[in-house]
Amino acid sequence: MRASFSSLSTKCVVRVVVRKDAGARRLTPPPARETGSALLVAGGREAEGYGLYSYLLLGAPPDSGARERYLKAIEAFWAVVPDIAALEQYVPRAELNVAYVPVKSAPGATVAAGWVLDSYDFARARSLLRYVPGAHRDGPYLLSVLNRRSQEETEARRRGAQDSSDLENRGSIRGAKVSSSG
Repeated sequence: MRASFSSLSTKCVVRVVVRKDAGARRLTPPPARETGSALLVAGGREAEGYGLYSYLLLGAPPDSGARERYLKAIEAFWAVVPDIAALEQYVPRAELNVAYVPVKSAPGATVAAGWVLDSYDFARARSLLRYVPGAHRDGPYLLSVLNRRSQEETEARRRGAQDSSDLENRGSIRGAKVSSSG
């Protein structure tokens, strides 16, 4: 059975909308920040130009119960967060989140979780944690700020902290295998 064209409408409507945008339209969303790790040696300052500054913070030297948790957290951190220098070869600094671990001295040839914990700069960690409400004598904590530590006092309200003190009860960071060799 054939349709009769005489019953179809012969009208066609086309609507064109022309508008002037205030600025260029972005067709794709901005890329997510990639996170890279670095040691922050005592007396040193954070490098300039990163899009976000994060810190792996331990609230106090560990007692026997916390030592294993701290070691696991540090090991997981190094397992899942690549070195910032490697990322800088491919990603502009402004699009990177540098995640610092404060230590008292520069490492030797290799960095192991045990060395990081033994060399950890608890005083610097406390200086960062004092801007976050609460005692924070445990940890580990991840603190992120938009500006370098030297600008931190003026940006005290623009930060977020994550409490990871019950890491062993929740599993390792992002499913990475954790060992405490070092």
